Amino acid sequence: MAFYEKMLEGLPAQTRAESKWAPQELSAETLKYLRGAQDEASLEALVAALAKFSHKIRSAISSFLIEAPLQSLELLENSWRSDLATLCGYVDPLNGDLATWAVRAWGACMRFALREMASANPNEVRQILSVYDEKLMAMPGSPIRVQALLMAAIEGVRQVLPKELIVGVINRAFDESHIMLAAIKPSGVEVDPFEGESASERSARLQKYVEYLREQLDDDDLRALDDARLRQLR
Repeated sequence: MAFYEKMLEGLPAQTRAESKWAPQELSAETLKYLRGAQDEASLEALVAALAKFSHKIRSAISSFLIEAPLQSLELLENSWRSDLATLCGYVDPLNGDLATWAVRAWGACMRFALREMASANPNEVRQILSVYDEKLMAMPGSPIRVQALLMAAIEGVRQVLPKELIVGVINRAFDESHIMLAAIKPSGVEVDPFEGESASERSARLQKYVEYLREQLDDDDLRALDDARLRQLR
């Protein structure tokens, strides 16, 4: 994803040199997932590859996040918008909406994490980032699962793979994003995927929903909705 690519560009030269294998290896892993069974075992292998990369450069990542938290937030915002444009420009509007939700949900979780890190003790941040639990990362509800699926979808677009394949990955990322949000809710954490949305963006999104409903609902559906509304008024 663009966030990792841009963050790598900002790391010290030695760290970039040590991590030059990462883009090629991650690309190979995503293509293996896309061209394979796309089952749970395949997803876990992709998550493990992404976790390995993240763990490899954890020291540099923690320094970047601690020293420039506002820059990290700006980088995150710009990156997910770039990724979203890539996906939405490749699939139909309905699946573009699913991609929008998944990308925004992942971005909202990362935004929350970055804000928490900005206010935390630097040593605590380094301790958190040093934890490497492959089984925990692979569990449903883990943000890295959503991230891995979105990376796969974006790589599929870059490789001009069939749209129906990309749509399948987007749909799974959408499902995983809901599991992710449900998983963190019991801890009292609630994030808004559409936080920061401008008034014009929200208006355009709602108008798009209205137009979609108009296209999908026939006269019988509209009468049923009217009847239901009348029953609620009684």
